[in-house]
Amino acid sequence: GYSISGAAPGDLPTLVLFGSGAASFTDVVRIGEDGDGAVFLSNPGTRFDATHDIIEDVLFGASRLEVSDGAVVNHTGTFVMNLGFWNGSSGEVLVEGEGSRIDTAALMIVGDHGRGTLDVIDGGKVTASRMWISHFNDAQPSTVTVSGTSIGPAFDPSLLTIAGDLFVSGDDLQGSG
Repeated sequence: GYSISGAAPGDLPTLVLFGSGAASFTDVVRIGEDGDGAVFLSNPGTRFDATHDIIEDVLFGASRLEVSDGAVVNHTGTFVMNLGFWNGSSGEVLVEGEGSRIDTAALMIVGDHGRGTLDVIDGGKVTASRMWISHFNDAQPSTVTVSGTSIGPAFDPSLLTIAGDLFVSGDDLQGSG
């Protein structure tokens, strides 16, 4: 299923997908373009597919993407998944629980000019082709946290996989997948 809210003045614009709900986008996805915004995904079978860029906080504001309880974000766009694009903005992503994951074929930027936060916890998984953290000199402090294991019989560890380079605050850290 799904729900969309935020039509009334002062409401947080929100998209919620749950119980095998699905959304597919072929153009740029902007979360929080002119202010705050949120996307919440939960439950196994829930999918958010994007074939173009995903950008959080295109202008000044705060945005949040939560992927939990087995939901999946499949980003096949070739350019960028950007958290915290503009100075003064913030983009937060939480990937939590067994089966919950974000797979991006693109570069993931955590803090381009703004503040980016990526939390991968309790068995969540994130895979990116490359990652930049606090990309530009004016970027606000940004964080990536990977911790914990899933609760249940699998006890899967949380995992961040970067196929290519990791760039942190002006330092290029070479790593292997």
